[in-house]
Amino acid sequence: TLVNILSGLIPPTDGVIKIGGKAYSFHSPKEALHAGIAIVHQRPRLAENATVFENIIMGAPKKNFFSIVNIHTEKQKIKNLLSIWNIALHLNERVKNLSSYGQFYTALFSALYRNPEFLILDEPVSAFSKNRRAHFFALLKTMCKDKNIGIILITHNVTDAVNVADKISVLKNGKMQGSFLTEDL
Repeated sequence: TLVNILSGLIPPTDGVIKIGGKAYSFHSPKEALHAGIAIVHQRPRLAENATVFENIIMGAPKKNFFSIVNIHTEKQKIKNLLSIWNIALHLNERVKNLSSYGQFYTALFSALYRNPEFLILDEPVSAFSKNRRAHFFALLKTMCKDKNIGIILITHNVTDAVNVADKISVLKNGKMQGSFLTEDL
């Protein structure tokens, strides 16, 4: 529910979303993206018949009114992301033909392509092995710190939360149970 509210998919029934002291009320995912919030849902929301490249750039803001996306330049930006993450995705592959890992990374790169201020990940590594989890989180932390991107990680895995997060907030039945600095746990 929290992810759907933060992404503009559903309105909150109570409370306020504040970013940098400014209150927001999102009525669409586009409004959340415009505010700098990018979300990778547990089940990635992708256009299955479109290619990886098309999914990543879909809905991205145009440079100016007359611009036509320079496909070569945009593909190079995406290839740089693939290189940083050491992921082999073929940009012309149809999403419906990808593994769950490929679909996850397509959604992640779509979010990162927009240079968000906040990246919300809903159960991102639930299907990853222990080694792949550790590698993913180490790279995510480094990259987001370098680019000054805040991360909200939604997980049921307490070990992941403790190993990755600076601060942990516990929600139960939609109610805040408490927030803790990881170093204090």
